[in-house]
Amino acid sequence: MSTNLPAPAGFSASNLVFQDNFSGSSLNSAYWNNYMSSGSSSIWDSNGNGGSGVGAQYDSEYFMPSQDSVNNGLTLTAIQQSVTGADYVNGAVSPATFPVTSGVVDTNGKVQLDGGYIQISMKAPSGDGAWPGLWLLPANGSNDTSPTEIDIQEGGFTSGSANPNDTFAYHLHTSVGTFGGVVDTGIDLTASFNTYAINWIPGQSITWYLNGKQIAEITSAQAPIPNEPMELIMDQQVGNSAASSWRTSLDSSTPQSMAMQVADVQIYQASGDTITGSNVTAGGGATPTTPAAVAPTVAITSAGGTMTQAAQTIAGTVDVADAGSTVKLLDGTTQVATATVGATGAWSANVTLNQGANVLTATDTNATGTGKSSAITDTLTASTPTTPTTPTPPTSSTLPTLAIADSTLHVSAGGGTVDLGIKESAPSSATAASITITGLPRYETITDGLGDTFSGGRHGIKISEAQVNSGLTLTSNYQGTSDPTATLQITANDTVAGVSSHSAAQTLTVIDPPATSTAASTTTTGQLALLNQYIAGGFDHHSGGAPLMSNVAASFAHDDSFLTSSRHA
Repeated sequence: MSTNLPAPAGFSASNLVFQDNFSGSSLNSAYWNNYMSSGSSSIWDSNGNGGSGVGAQYDSEYFMPSQDSVNNGLTLTAIQQSVTGADYVNGAVSPATFPVTSGVVDTNGKVQLDGGYIQISMKAPSGDGAWPGLWLLPANGSNDTSPTEIDIQEGGFTSGSANPNDTFAYHLHTSVGTFGGVVDTGIDLTASFNTYAINWIPGQSITWYLNGKQIAEITSAQAPIPNEPMELIMDQQVGNSAASSWRTSLDSSTPQSMAMQVADVQIYQASGDTITGSNVTAGGGATPTTPAAVAPTVAITSAGGTMTQAAQTIAGTVDVADAGSTVKLLDGTTQVATATVGATGAWSANVTLNQGANVLTATDTNATGTGKSSAITDTLTASTPTTPTTPTPPTSSTLPTLAIADSTLHVSAGGGTVDLGIKESAPSSATAASITITGLPRYETITDGLGDTFSGGRHGIKISEAQVNSGLTLTSNYQGTSDPTATLQITANDTVAGVSSHSAAQTLTVIDPPATSTAASTTTTGQLALLNQYIAGGFDHHSGGAPLMSNVAASFAHDDSFLTSSRHA
């Protein structure tokens, strides 16, 4: 079902070089693969048309072609039906059973882009664990083996008190870290079709849009912006319990079937963009015009009503383009507070209500004009509650304590280990003490004294207090020739009487030396031995699969990165 997407602001029909509205009853194989693959990592497409996946670290699903369907629109359906697939542990592939069978499509080898304006009309699925993804990975022809990834949108993320159906998660994953965030849109994205988009200017910037309104922007002054051929992936993932600290996850309330619907995909090309494929229309590349400036769009998101407390916090939103501006909050025509618009467009202000009705509006002004919100009415009554209406925040005695023995550590060459020297203490009343570590590179793992091993993912790793205090050891498998420095951010967390608290983040720097030639040779030999065992065990159900992978192994006999390249986690 096409939603007849119009050209985005600043572009015209002459810039449109690729479009699919999924008419008919079958997937266009000239445009899409019905499995997941990547030019930077062969293990994504573990079984080709027989299935593919991203591993079991945070995911409950395995992708099978049977879950892709076209009927005047594309539907990717996740069902609670177990399937045997491939998991990836420290770069090795092993069989695993996944409780959910789901669907994916990608354009690798069909349509590849280095820059462009991509817009997709999608109706997101609802249900705990639903994880619809629109994202880009390095494609065939890219030499990138780092975890480069552009997430146009990922659904189901949690952010404070926001409904997960309303959140817009945008991220840029690079070799030097992850950038982005989660925005509460105030819109139920599962109720109808919405248009998700990015404008990617290679090497310069990426700007995210929802229904034509700017949500966020990352520039080269903040992060390395990709300038390489990438593929488009659309998938219906389902989060597992390991992801429950930052998104919804599969549980007893999850529907038996969850459908992600896509109506249209369009790619527009501007000057400086490179978009290739036998199905890409020539003629794009004209320089788009700059959209006309408009006055701010201002909204109050707090609900009005009858209040018994004079002190209230009023929250709202303004266009992200007007981040840093000042919102004025008015009671009638009298200014009662001001607030600064944050980077995501959110703002809040504390006010003291007058007895009776308070009719509140918010305004914001830019060079084009002044925008004004709709009004809400807060009515203050004479009665005063006798008990607090909000939970008592944690006191210093209930906060977790994090201790790091040495903030700078050095690892010996060729698979060296080092004691992280991290300890956590939490009050006896804590019910869920843990630490969170972000920034762990793909070439490093952490092992606790209980025998558990942790690998870095897109959203960090969570380790319980017992695991932390059993002793944490970092192992480096770096095989390069430089001296990389990993900066780990570590936060202690606990929950007391249902209230979560967190310590201030601390930084731990880990420096890896270049790999020795002996270590590199040993690692390569071991990796090829594992790969040959995997080939012998039946890598591909298709004829000629083992000889093909033997040729791949020979081609990469001196390139460890083939077996240690990044994956989506």
